[in-house]
Amino acid sequence: MLADPIQPELAALIVEAVLTQQDSRELLVAELRGTRIPSPIARLVLDRVRLSGQEMPELASAIRRSGELKELVGITPDEASQLIGDVARLGDPCRGQEIYQRKNLNCTGCHAIAGSPAGIGPDLSSIGASARVADLLQSILDP
Repeated sequence: MLADPIQPELAALIVEAVLTQQDSRELLVAELRGTRIPSPIARLVLDRVRLSGQEMPELASAIRRSGELKELVGITPDEASQLIGDVARLGDPCRGQEIYQRKNLNCTGCHAIAGSPAGIGPDLSSIGASARVADLLQSILDP
């Protein structure tokens, strides 16, 4: 289903429906075995899984394999814990928006804030209320 040419918006709708049903999630994991899906679709699907707030490591792993996405590398678990703690103590949404707007990072190429035109990534207006810091860290380090 996701291996066929598909619009990102349709892929997102399909995945959001699948995430609400345990049996559907298991079927999607089975469907992804041995199937190659386009990397942009895999990233979008993985983002939807992360943003659901549910722990689904088997599904996330199947998506990464099918989309040939790398596991998070370049940071140790201790470094990740330190960063997560720093966010809790030092996080500043205004500073985050300044970083988001840097031209060299190209965040605006995929994401929106407060209704500006969005690409394939989620709108970041309320991302801090809907996603865990660990998931956001992974998304930032491996977009």
